[in-house]
Amino acid sequence: GLLMDNYLGLEPLLIARLQAEAPDFREVIGMADLASMQESSQTTPCAHVIYWDDAFPDGESGIKMTRIEQIWLVVVAVRNVRDTLGGTAAREEAGVLIKQVHKTLSGWRPTPEDKPLVRIKAPYKSGFNAGFG
Repeated sequence: GLLMDNYLGLEPLLIARLQAEAPDFREVIGMADLASMQESSQTTPCAHVIYWDDAFPDGESGIKMTRIEQIWLVVVAVRNVRDTLGGTAAREEAGVLIKQVHKTLSGWRPTPEDKPLVRIKAPYKSGFNAGFG
């Protein structure tokens, strides 16, 4: 189902789902890439929905593809200055929000033609700095 008229058409569906089902986020937005995230200017807590990559199942590639799997990231941004040195408060807040993202999206079918979403290993490590994470 992901081979639709708009190749990135899943973005607004993911954003709407998170807005409706994970209300603890103050903002859920799309973003072109991770590099454009500015710590200092962010509304937090926030979820960024980012298209990451394609995966080709069953060894398929090129012209013979019958199905494409897309990889999307949901980046959770938090700021909590209660413990800026240790960062414990920011990690606690992030942990609760990450769990909400998992519950909201895992197994969800964006459209009837799509397979249910599955969680995969994140392509990068999380980071916490001065109460921001």
